[in-house]
Amino acid sequence: MGIRTSCLAGLDQIDAGLLSDVELRDELIGLPGIGPKTASWVVRNYRDSDSVAVLDVHIVRAGQFLGLFSKGETPQRDYPSLESKFLRFAEAIRTPASLLDALMWQHMRLLQHA
Repeated sequence: MGIRTSCLAGLDQIDAGLLSDVELRDELIGLPGIGPKTASWVVRNYRDSDSVAVLDVHIVRAGQFLGLFSKGETPQRDYPSLESKFLRFAEAIRTPASLLDALMWQHMRLLQHA
């Protein structure tokens, strides 16, 4: 059985209606081939959630520039810690996490090409 087939079979075992956004994300991470960024992206878009953060290289770079994340932190190793810091920051500035990461992603992506 390939990763795609295993992942799809695993989806049938998740009762999303009984889970919070974070619990659903954590269940998705348990599926073959699904990491925290992809799982968070699915939850964000499926549920219009601001309870998870979609952290990629652009968001991490912006967070490092702001002093929110340290230079040594990476999403591959430190996703829960980075996400917690990001969500607390979004809350502190009274901005939905979905809007904040979209703006940061777009801005950092544009700077990269400038």
